[in-house]
Amino acid sequence: MTARISAFIKKLKGSDFIRNSVVMSAGSGISQFIPILVIPVLTRIYTPEEIGGLAAFIALFAILSIVAGGRYEYAVIMPEDDRTGVRLLQIAATLSILSGAVLFVIITLFGEPISHALGVPFLVPWLWLLPLAITAQGLFMTFSFGLNRMKSYRDISAGKVSQTGSTALIQILTGLSGWGLAGLVIGKTAGVIVSAFWLVASLAKKAPEFFERERPNDLRSTALEYANYPKYNAPHAFTTNVSNNLPVILFVSFFTEAIAGFYAMAIRASLAPVQIISTATGQVLGKRLAEKKHSGDDLHAYVKKVIFYFALLGLIPFGLLFIAGPAVFGFVLGSEWAITGVYVRIIIPFVFLTFVTQPLSYIPLLFDQQKKAFGIYLVSLVLRMSGIFTGIVMDSFYLSLALYSLTGVIVLLYHLYWYLSLCKSPSPG
Repeated sequence: MTARISAFIKKLKGSDFIRNSVVMSAGSGISQFIPILVIPVLTRIYTPEEIGGLAAFIALFAILSIVAGGRYEYAVIMPEDDRTGVRLLQIAATLSILSGAVLFVIITLFGEPISHALGVPFLVPWLWLLPLAITAQGLFMTFSFGLNRMKSYRDISAGKVSQTGSTALIQILTGLSGWGLAGLVIGKTAGVIVSAFWLVASLAKKAPEFFERERPNDLRSTALEYANYPKYNAPHAFTTNVSNNLPVILFVSFFTEAIAGFYAMAIRASLAPVQIISTATGQVLGKRLAEKKHSGDDLHAYVKKVIFYFALLGLIPFGLLFIAGPAVFGFVLGSEWAITGVYVRIIIPFVFLTFVTQPLSYIPLLFDQQKKAFGIYLVSLVLRMSGIFTGIVMDSFYLSLALYSLTGVIVLLYHLYWYLSLCKSPSPG
């Protein structure tokens, strides 16, 4: 038995996937630990209403930034040919800059009526920060995948730490200075900009070939070759982010900013394990899945193991969070925030399945199944928004939250079934 354990440990140490996942997980762990560490500080210098306002800003930011690069950034690690990867990065970076410019014009002309229509008029003075944040996030994601292609995982991890570290520092300093919502929004925007500069500089230093000028015709042909990313994956990602972030805006509009603040804190706390482990391993796993597909390995068996290990890994932390949530949140965040733990109990099943499925989200891309993936998320969006509006009609926030979580669980279980089906044969449908 001892010999088997030693052999297993030796195998783990020699595994590139494990080693790279540890590097990414360490960076993601630190980057997520920083905001967790400062939560008790923020809840004591900002009100639930102000944190609810930040949640509304982040919701708009997340919904819009997810498609800033046309999703071409996700294709950077896919081709075997390096020059194709370079062209995809340049396409995504250009689209990120153009997206910010177009959004700036829209906000300048229509920002105030749009914010009133969404029920977030308190964001009007800070909407001009959205184009900056969205462009920066697009560049961050694009160059993150460029560094991933170079297997420069330490630089990606450092970029994530620089984002959350600078955000936390600015938000604390501005909060102590009495800036209110302005401090939270400015801190978030500044953090994204700092991290984007970090990754751009890192890739320029390690792989200057990514910045070599490409012929317009080559860029155009590459964009057409990978057109399924903006055609199907971008609407799919947009739909997913609407499903994940629209609840905050709806809770602000139909309930109160304080309820939105409590909900945002519950999501932030319960998703921390997801962001620390699942997101980090997801990028490494995406590269590994692509390599295994190219080499003709048995993806079905490999993905089954991944699902089992992630489910096992998440069982204890999510279980503890469910059991001790209300007491822990009341003690750590202050008695005013104890209700957050009740919200966490309601959404934990959905968050747990997100933890298991999120690292496998590259599978539809590998099999060119963006169209079906988009269709599934359209159904998901309709179901989850229907759940929320049912609660709104019944004037019950708890009903909205419970139905939102339940429909999410159903959709994610189907995703696991579909991912395994895709990996069963070389040409799934």
